[in-house]
Amino acid sequence: MLVFMVMILGLTDFGRMVWSYTMVAHGAREVTRYAVVHGSDSGTRASVSDIQGIVTSRSPGLDPANTTTTVIFAPDQSAGSTVTVGVAYNFYPLTPYVPVGPIKLVSASQMVIYQ
Repeated sequence: MLVFMVMILGLTDFGRMVWSYTMVAHGAREVTRYAVVHGSDSGTRASVSDIQGIVTSRSPGLDPANTTTTVIFAPDQSAGSTVTVGVAYNFYPLTPYVPVGPIKLVSASQMVIYQ
């Protein structure tokens, strides 16, 4: 019975981890799309703090304290430049039988700025 419960809890944690990675990847893609259309030539220029806020708001269920967002504009925010957004999340398993620390889930997205 104990082995069965450990397996069930382990599968549940694995499902949570896959879902968390999906949210990290989704947040990176969404905020990159936002940055692409809010370059320096558009009416509303995207700031790094705006981008970080969008990642946490479009990734439900992720703890904002465990989420790190990096934004790189190469060479700047003008049309034709690239924006690279990286999102990292520290996932903590709930299963007490797995003595591991946080598992770092990382995703990145890169696009060319249109405006």
